[in-house]
Amino acid sequence: ILNGKNHTYISDFYLPEYKKIIELKANNLFYKKDLASGRIAAKNNAAIQFATENNLSFVMIMDSDIDEFLNTLHKEIV
Repeated sequence: ILNGKNHTYISDFYLPEYKKIIELKANNLFYKKDLASGRIAAKNNAAIQFATENNLSFVMIMDSDIDEFLNTLHKEIV
């Protein structure tokens, strides 16, 4: 729900075999606009609620942190 209206949220990636919902964000003008409007918080809340209800984890990754995330995911797999 954003500004009193229901919206459909689709995450960037859903990895059921790793029990993860992943949202990628770039630190740019669009991100800053969505952050200020509350859109990021609404999306994150929806993803966290879905993850909690389905025994999944939600991860939001900034573009500058993608390498670190991939290394962490690789360690979990191996």
